[in-house]
Amino acid sequence: MNFKIRHYVMAGVVFVCIIIAITLGGQIVSTVERGTYQIKQAAITGTMTAHMDTGMFGQWFGDIVTFPKAETFYFTKDEYEGAKHDQSIEVRFVDGSICDISGTVRIVYPRVEQDAIDLVVAHGFKDKRDLEHKLILPTLRNILRQTANMMTARESYAEKRADFVAWAWDQLENGSYKTKNEDREVVDPISGDKTIKSFKVIQRDKEGRPLYRKSPMVCGMTLENFEIKNRLINNTGARNFVKPARFNSPDSVLRNHSRHSIRSAGIP
Repeated sequence: MNFKIRHYVMAGVVFVCIIIAITLGGQIVSTVERGTYQIKQAAITGTMTAHMDTGMFGQWFGDIVTFPKAETFYFTKDEYEGAKHDQSIEVRFVDGSICDISGTVRIVYPRVEQDAIDLVVAHGFKDKRDLEHKLILPTLRNILRQTANMMTARESYAEKRADFVAWAWDQLENGSYKTKNEDREVVDPISGDKTIKSFKVIQRDKEGRPLYRKSPMVCGMTLENFEIKNRLINNTGARNFVKPARFNSPDSVLRNHSRHSIRSAGIP
């Protein structure tokens, strides 16, 4: 009789252990998948650790946040890339023309454990989406809008077409330009009237090199493979714009060609 009781007790204990393991198994061990890394906050002490290598490790009920090691960020109207809603960035050129810019950029996340931890602890980014909306998107928006303030819409698709991409990429890589205002006479291509418009002009040092503000990219993060795919003029704000279809072709600047592009573009 006692043997049967012990047998039932042992079977019950095993059954309970199996249920607990199934229920809590996902909080005991975590797996770093290929192309990602994880930040763990310990359940009791709150200690933050980074797990950069692929494989399993003890989670022990800690909180886990997963980041990609690299990803493509989309700012585009194309519903087949990125989100299904319009993600393009609106800019305004000196002549008042409004343009929706679509493109992509590659985000490379921290490669060092301490940098990965600082991204969450020191800079407060909760996850990948939080970082995209609080760092990447504002950085792109500010740089594209500043670049648009350096030229008219006509210049951006004609004589300064390459300049727009090169200057935007240079700022993404090194920080936004320090600028000053410069008034220039602009001729309306339709009416022929002359007006004075204020352009943003890059400030330079004594050797003629551009002056930059501090780059917002933190913790060893970098941006690569910046590409502008489409530039679509909004006709409600583009009285002087001619031949909008000319904007519908891709422009791109890769990181390893950026310096040559800046030199050949002729920064003002």
